[in-house]
Amino acid sequence: GNYLWSFSRLRRSDDELVNLIERKAMNRLGKNRLVSLPDSQAAVAAGSILGSLSALRLARDEDRDGSWTPTEYSMGVRNAVLALGKKLDERAPSAKKDNEKKETALAKFSELPTDDLDPDMPTLILDTPEAAVLHKPPGWQVDTQDVGRMGQKLLDFLRVHNSECGLPPFLLNDAPHNFGFLTRLDTPSSGLLLVAKTFEAYYSLRFQFAEDLVERNYISLVHGLVDPALTRTMQPVGYSRIQGPVPSEIEDCGSAAGTDIKVLAHCQHKEIPCSLLLMRIRSGRRHQIRTHMASLGHPLVGDAKYFARGLQDHEWCPRNFLHRYRLEFDSSDGTRQRAAVSLPDDLRETLQGLTAQDPSSQRTIQAWLKEEPWKLSWSELSALES
Repeated sequence: GNYLWSFSRLRRSDDELVNLIERKAMNRLGKNRLVSLPDSQAAVAAGSILGSLSALRLARDEDRDGSWTPTEYSMGVRNAVLALGKKLDERAPSAKKDNEKKETALAKFSELPTDDLDPDMPTLILDTPEAAVLHKPPGWQVDTQDVGRMGQKLLDFLRVHNSECGLPPFLLNDAPHNFGFLTRLDTPSSGLLLVAKTFEAYYSLRFQFAEDLVERNYISLVHGLVDPALTRTMQPVGYSRIQGPVPSEIEDCGSAAGTDIKVLAHCQHKEIPCSLLLMRIRSGRRHQIRTHMASLGHPLVGDAKYFARGLQDHEWCPRNFLHRYRLEFDSSDGTRQRAAVSLPDDLRETLQGLTAQDPSSQRTIQAWLKEEPWKLSWSELSALES
């Protein structure tokens, strides 16, 4: 896995070499090798194998945009991790029984406006037999990093209220499988989180993340007027956990990371120029969006960790202006599941205090305040013209 990540950082489009690496990796994968490992080793090995898929995809610099052609290696990885998930689920029959009582899926597309969101407590947005999508308000901890004394632990909350969300206790107590969490959000940020209900679903979704088949869309306000011609940044992000809660950095030895960008509006708060952006991540590095935008000279409004004057922003924006408003993923039967939530009230108030710099930006800001653009897919939302 480490060798493949190193290769992906070279940014070389060498299909012949990538195909050779895949064939070698396929030989090493072996038949039933993963399920034959002890559970503790199998979880680590599965993570490494799935990471190799992400590395190979980024090495090819592939842009999915709805199309996906599986390779022999990707299908081999998928079959191996799903077999491991099934094996683990067989040891937890109560989870399968609970899920079998439910109908196929409560909704293919679940959406919730701000009026229905609890500003202080997690909210269940989408419930399927395989996974749940929750809305995390700001101030709730998902990861163990950057919590501070004010962070409330979402995991502890879910352990108490697991029956209401249909989340099995055995997964919520399984550290090797990230307690069932497929996505994370920084404590000051808000938005949608994806949590698996079975081991098989966990590995199915991990595979989808590795192959960039899960869509994670964000809306953010950043400093400065971002050029609408900027549509993507591919900069490696580095971070060492042993250093504690320090900022991530753009560094040559970091992990490959890609962020798609769509400039929605140019605006300002008093004399401070800002840009309203949509963003979609193609990898999941720690503080990826915050790191990428700070490196481009456009730090997030309110982000004191990556912007020296971030605390001054809190006079008019109470926190990081970053909200994951949409998630899309596939269930095991191929049904595309979608969940979306509007801007929380605190970010809406910040948006209301902005002055647009042109008519198009004015229309966009008003749409996010009064209409429902958050229900639309990435391709349906228009960028500001250059």
